[in-house]
Amino acid sequence: FMLLGFSQTSVMVRKQGSPEKFVAKVVAVGHECDLALLSVEDEDFWTGATPLEFGGIPDLHDSVVVVGYPTGGDNISVTGGVVSRIEVQTYSHANYSLLAIQIDAAINAGNSGGPALRDGKVIGVAFETLANAEAIGYIIPVPVLEHFLVDVEKHQAYQGICCLGLAWQRMENKQLRAHCGMTRTQTGVYITWIDPLGPAKSTLHVADVLLEIDGLKIANDGTIPFR
Repeated sequence: FMLLGFSQTSVMVRKQGSPEKFVAKVVAVGHECDLALLSVEDEDFWTGATPLEFGGIPDLHDSVVVVGYPTGGDNISVTGGVVSRIEVQTYSHANYSLLAIQIDAAINAGNSGGPALRDGKVIGVAFETLANAEAIGYIIPVPVLEHFLVDVEKHQAYQGICCLGLAWQRMENKQLRAHCGMTRTQTGVYITWIDPLGPAKSTLHVADVLLEIDGLKIANDGTIPFR
C-alpha cells in the first residue's frame, strides 16, 4: 500500500466484489519510500486470495497494466501503457530521491497503492503523477519494495534507507577537475560536507573526489550506469 498524509493506526479494507469490510492493522510506515504495510488478521479476508509475485525491473517500452480504484467510480479500474523511463526521482511525500519507473498508463487520484503488472507479475506500486503534464505517472519499483519489506521482516519495524552521510557537487567544470589533479579519463564528484556522525566520517574527507561506488564509475554529473 502507498501512503498519503498517513496518520491512522487502523483502516478498513474490502476485497473486490465484496461489500464486507475488514479491520486492517498498520504494521509499518516508510515515509521516504511512500509505503505502508497493512495486515488483516481475519482469515475470512484471505479466503480465495491469490498472492502476486514480484517481476523485477522492466525494460523500456515494456507493456504495463496498473490496477486500482481511481476517482470516477467504486469498482476496480485497469489501465495500460508502457515503461517510458527508469531513473532516480524525488518522491514528493518526503522529498527523498529514490529509483522510480515512469509509465504512460493513466494514474489518477485513488490509483495510489495499486500494483503495476507486467506479464502478471508486480513490477511496482503506483504512487504519483507529474503535475501539469499528460500521460506521466510513476511507480515504486521492486528494489524499493523489497528493501521496505525485508527491513520490516528483519526488524519488525521499518528502519529507513541508509545513506553515506555526505554532500557532494558535480565536477563538470574542467578547472575544478584540474585543480583536484584529475586526469582526462577520470570522473567523479567533489565532497563538500561529511556528517560527523555518519558512516563515511572515518573514510572520506571534505575535498576528496569520489571516483567509484560499488565498483561503478561515477560520472562528472553524479550519475552511474544503471545497466
